[in-house]
Amino acid sequence: MKRRLPLLAIALILAMPLWTIIEMVDSPKASALHILKKATVQYILIGPFYSSADFITPQPGLTIAPVHVVLRKNGAMKVTKNDALNAVDDTLGYYRVRLDETDTDEAGNLHVSVYLDGSLPVWEPCIVMASNPHDSMIAGTAVLPADLTQALGTTLTEGSGGRLGAAISFWGNVATPADTAANVPQSGDGYPSAAEAATQASNAYSEAQSINGVVTTGGYLLGTYLNASCAAIKAKTDLISADTVTVASPVAASGEVTVFRGDDYADADGRALTFTVANYSGPSLAGATTTMALIAKANYERGLQTSALSVAATVTGTTTLTIKVDLTAAQTAALASNPSLIYTYYYQVRSTTAAPASRKITLAQDKLIVRPRIAE
Repeated sequence: MKRRLPLLAIALILAMPLWTIIEMVDSPKASALHILKKATVQYILIGPFYSSADFITPQPGLTIAPVHVVLRKNGAMKVTKNDALNAVDDTLGYYRVRLDETDTDEAGNLHVSVYLDGSLPVWEPCIVMASNPHDSMIAGTAVLPADLTQALGTTLTEGSGGRLGAAISFWGNVATPADTAANVPQSGDGYPSAAEAATQASNAYSEAQSINGVVTTGGYLLGTYLNASCAAIKAKTDLISADTVTVASPVAASGEVTVFRGDDYADADGRALTFTVANYSGPSLAGATTTMALIAKANYERGLQTSALSVAATVTGTTTLTIKVDLTAAQTAALASNPSLIYTYYYQVRSTTAAPASRKITLAQDKLIVRPRIAE
């Protein structure tokens, strides 16, 4: 006679949400692997616990004693939890289970399961890691060791003071090494004595000499080649004099002027704007009134005549004129600068001869660039 599932049980299953049926098939299990530190007190969250009667009702308020918590370490036979504390009710059928140093005393796989009458079984997979890997990879409070134990398949041994022992077979990659591990000091506090240092220096010099006799560059011995090259470089650098470069005026040979906003240009400091007019043949400028006037580039090109600044100038000489103009920091600070360093002004240097003739003569004209000043 065939056994049939009672209609009430069928109706109960059909009334369940789909996710509940899936959980029934797959059984409750942890959503993530617990990574624990070896031989330390750890808490893990275990659950959710559901009623074994309807498979759906969460079960808070359970008493989960140590005897209910079963541990399996690396596939060995089960043992009950050593820690004496009951699990702590979290919420919605989850519980916090405390494991002590004995519970986590073996590195590797740790399977934690709980079996209670009236509840579905619940388990959590864990990995127990040694202290250094755990602190390096999980806590981030340490670093993994990277000790050098072999070189080209040869085991290295450590001598006194942290120096490598005789496992190193050669030094400098030469056929007959002069400074091998055999004569490197292997005793003391890690520092060679004066005699040892002298021996090592002598060996290093001998190796350098042997390299000089072997390595060639363009047919020349390396040492000879380097000596000749250094001598040639020295011959060139000896030509560099110790003179300094002095900027006497911001006026270029072309007549273009460059000033910095907020700078003083005073003849007393050797920084006046200085113009030279050669082969002058005009009327005498003795007693003349000379000025330098600036006009904005845009205004000048539009035919306007309003000057942005007009300052007095001095003129000396007869056929070769030297014209000097002082500008104060306040005057240059009031000028507009261009971030692209394009000229923003035209300037004219003009003289009016003494009365009664009062001749008006333009002695120089060109562009003036105002560079912005960097804030202090």
